[in-house]
Amino acid sequence: MDVKTAPGHGCPVHHGTDAGPTLPGDGATDYERYLRVGELLSLQKRPEQRAHPDELLFQTIHQSFELWLKMVREELGRIRQTLDDGDLHTAVRLLRRCRKAIAANTAALAVFDTMAPNDFHAVRRQLGNGSGAESPGFHHIQREAPTVWPHVEALLEREGETLEAVYLQAGHRSDLFALLEAMTDLDQEVHAWRTTHLGVVKRIIGRDVLSLKGYAVHQLEEDVQRMLWPALWKVRERVTEAEGTSPQ
Repeated sequence: MDVKTAPGHGCPVHHGTDAGPTLPGDGATDYERYLRVGELLSLQKRPEQRAHPDELLFQTIHQSFELWLKMVREELGRIRQTLDDGDLHTAVRLLRRCRKAIAANTAALAVFDTMAPNDFHAVRRQLGNGSGAESPGFHHIQREAPTVWPHVEALLEREGETLEAVYLQAGHRSDLFALLEAMTDLDQEVHAWRTTHLGVVKRIIGRDVLSLKGYAVHQLEEDVQRMLWPALWKVRERVTEAEGTSPQ
C-alpha cells in the first residue's frame, strides 16, 4: 500500500483498496456524506441568481456565524450541567471552546474589509427587511448565556464562597477563579465580536445613516456595551474599592 502526504497538511494518506463510501446519503466519499457537503454548498445563491458576486461572500460569512452560534448555544447547556455536577475542569474547557468559536466569527469579519461600499449596496438591496440584528443564533446566545449565572451562584453557595471572596483572594480558590475568568473571557470575546461587527457596518455604510431596521448606526453603539454576565464586571469595581487604589 502506497503512503503519500496530503498537499499542504503533512498528513499521510494511505492509498489501498478503495471500497467506496460506507455511510448512507449523497456524495462520492464518506467525508462528503458525513458533512453533507452537497446540501451545505447548495445553501448559497447560484451565480445566475446573484445580483452581485459579493452575495456569496455575504452569505458565506453570515451562514458560518449561525453554525458557530448553534454550537455555542448547545455548549452553554453543557456548561450549566457541568456546573451542577461540580466539574469545573470541563466547564472551563467548554467556555474556552465557546470563546474560540466566537473569535472565529470576529476573524471572519475581516474579510468584509475587501468589499467596497458600493458593492455592498448591491447586496443590501437583496436583503428585503433583513438585518444582522435579526440573527437567531445571536438572540439565542443573548437568552441562553444569562441562564448560566444561577448555576454559578448555586455552585458558589455549595462551596461556601462569594464572588467577592473569590476575587479578593484569587489564590485561595484558584479553581473557582479560573472558572469565573473563563466566563469573563467569553463575555469579552462576544463584546469584541459585536464591536468589530459595528465597526464593519460603519466602515461600509457610515455612522449617521439608518440601518435596515430604521436605527441610526451610532445608536447601536450603546447596545453593544451590554454584557452577558454583568456581575463579573461589577465585582472588579468592588475589588478596586477594597484595594483602595481609586482616587478619593
